[in-house]
Amino acid sequence: GEILVCRVGDRTLYGGVASGLQEDVRPSPLKERLSGLARSVSFLGYVAAAVIAFAYLFNVFVIDNGMDWALIRHRITDLSFTLPHLIRALSVAISILVVAVPEGLPMMIAVVLSANIRRMIKDNVLVRKPVGIESAGSMNILFTDKTGTLTLNRMTVKKTYGDDEQKLIRCMALCNDTMESDGALLGDPTET
Repeated sequence: GEILVCRVGDRTLYGGVASGLQEDVRPSPLKERLSGLARSVSFLGYVAAAVIAFAYLFNVFVIDNGMDWALIRHRITDLSFTLPHLIRALSVAISILVVAVPEGLPMMIAVVLSANIRRMIKDNVLVRKPVGIESAGSMNILFTDKTGTLTLNRMTVKKTYGDDEQKLIRCMALCNDTMESDGALLGDPTET
């Protein structure tokens, strides 16, 4: 026999359900702040490198020649004099750019986050991922359920107990205000 496959992977019914269940992964507030800091440090590093390279070349060509424009023009056109100083100015600029990048910052962040996880575990707070600590550091208000558990605001019935299942379903239906509209359930997220 033969079979005709029209859709595979994400284009199937199950693939659509699976992609719908995927949560968007946003960068943590700490990562956003660190990327902003990295952009600022990079910008300042480029500016500092350009200013210092220009200052070095200005010193070599203008100040060292006593601001004599004829001598300055002669030195600039002399390639055997100009090329080594241009290479030195470029190497100084590159050195400043390399020094401006904080190489130990990611490692320091990881050490601080692991220390905070250890401290929270001592207070009986279970943290599965370090991003939880990063996000917790920028919170002003924290909402929990009545047991103190952080939830996703979704509840699922795993198992029911009782003799009359129809009575249980009727009771559950009467105890919530969920409505159906165009095939979607509307209402309190803990009831839909």
